[in-house]
Amino acid sequence: MTLRLIVGVGSPHGDDRAGWLVIDELHQLGYPADRARHLQQPAALWDVAAGETRFVVCDAGAGCGPPGTTRCFLWPVEQVPRYRPGGTHDLSLAEVLEVLRLLFQPTVAVEVWVIEGAHWTAGSPPSTAVRAAARQLAEQLRSSL
Repeated sequence: MTLRLIVGVGSPHGDDRAGWLVIDELHQLGYPADRARHLQQPAALWDVAAGETRFVVCDAGAGCGPPGTTRCFLWPVEQVPRYRPGGTHDLSLAEVLEVLRLLFQPTVAVEVWVIEGAHWTAGSPPSTAVRAAARQLAEQLRSSL
């Protein structure tokens, strides 16, 4: 049985590390590195998820709850919030998933986990709440396989 691909999107900016932290925790739990991947840009999904029909994306979000709150969206059935990307040329995760579906994989189904953050300062560590949520989510994902 092939394990689901789990991707963590993030950056080194405080709570934006949430997706990366989930992947780090999964590696600590023994999840294979080739099935749990760090990404800096959502558009990298086009390469990483090629051929996958079901996978998981973990990312940070803002504006829908206190730091550390986790929410799951079953895309494309549920809309993924269109968080504003960090750069002027970046696409949001929602936009990347839509392009993936339209151009490459019309039957793709994605479980998108969002961990709410509040601190985004470049180079700063993630908050305690986000660290705890990432650990808990990794354990949940690992045990659901």
